[in-house]
Amino acid sequence: MDSFWGFLFARKKTIETRMSGEDKLSIMEWNDQRALFFNNIPYSKITKGSYFTGSYYDFFIPLPSIFRKNSVKMLILGLGGGTMPYQMRGFYGNKVKITAVEPNKDMIEMAKKFVPRGLKNTRVIMDDGFGYLKAQREKYDILVLDAYVRDHMPEPFYTEEFINLANKALAADGILAINFAFDAIRLPMYIRRLKKHFKQVYRLSHIMFGNYIIICSKKLGKDEILKRANLGVVKDGQLKSIPQLYNNM
Repeated sequence: MDSFWGFLFARKKTIETRMSGEDKLSIMEWNDQRALFFNNIPYSKITKGSYFTGSYYDFFIPLPSIFRKNSVKMLILGLGGGTMPYQMRGFYGNKVKITAVEPNKDMIEMAKKFVPRGLKNTRVIMDDGFGYLKAQREKYDILVLDAYVRDHMPEPFYTEEFINLANKALAADGILAINFAFDAIRLPMYIRRLKKHFKQVYRLSHIMFGNYIIICSKKLGKDEILKRANLGVVKDGQLKSIPQLYNNM
């Protein structure tokens, strides 16, 4: 995994750029890394020759293994460059049926170029994540919230209305997983709201590049999650602490 300073000072090669209104989307490569930037903010990252990134995305990899069935339905709000679908395909093949919602058409087009094989069997919908969820009647096993505009999560995703909609969109033993970044001051309030609608709410007690990972379960407690989850799937990743952090959540 690149160090923070290595990331800052590495000589990056620009592969492609695209303007989205006043914002600039760029695909860049350096060393064994490939990233999609929104202005100067990395929105997606992959490592050549590996499905691990060494970043917060890797914390979501074990989630499908919790569900002991042939097909797991996942809804992702915030596609970014498509790192998560790319990883899920790499580890689980077609077992995970992914729907990804992204409001930015230019981001979707760049994601197709960033991880083209990763999006091959992903249902990508151009829509606002909150509005899409509001109209949903389908049930999912996993709902991942990773929706950001520049460096902040849109306000609707902080509301109890969203949290209630997320709960209703999940199966009886479903899990809401949230990448919460850049706003640690609001985190305690957000956790309290989540606990009003979910039986179990866990925060992985590690900050990676300012990211907290929140796991909300409708039914499963920590012991059952750990019993079911195949944490061995991430044992060879760059972040050796992931199994320990799940055990300590």
